Amino acid sequence: MHHRSKIRQRLVTVLDAIPELTGNVEASRRYPLERGFTMAATVQTLDEASTLDIEDDEDGDGLRRTVRLQIIVSLQDGADPDTALDDIAEKIEAAIEADDILQGLVHSIRLDSTRFDIPGADGGEEQPTQPVIRVGFIYTATYFTAAADPARSY
Repeated sequence: MHHRSKIRQRLVTVLDAIPELTGNVEASRRYPLERGFTMAATVQTLDEASTLDIEDDEDGDGLRRTVRLQIIVSLQDGADPDTALDDIAEKIEAAIEADDILQGLVHSIRLDSTRFDIPGADGGEEQPTQPVIRVGFIYTATYFTAAADPARSY
């Protein structure tokens, strides 16, 4: 399994421990919006850059990889969506900070930005039949792998 897949899976585990998200977190680019859901999250890879870190080491070349990940939380539009989004944002940030190197999978991980989205609010997207509000968290993680084997970290 590619190392970035392991990182996504660890983030799913971290987020799934948050009571509001338990059972509704997926490492996917699809939104898991089942009828009757209250809140759900996806963990996605946005992009990744690599630079040579170790050249001609006894184990081969090594790469320093920087991956941008997006966590999208979708929730039903309720009476006070801003407070609900801020509450879940606080819990997500605290959960990731508590496991700040994702059990050794990354060298570092940091929150770069938070983006709020209300589909249909700007008129450019069709209003969903089930009103949904989304918040996206962009994280950047740095990790190191063997150049010839992206599943093997160092």
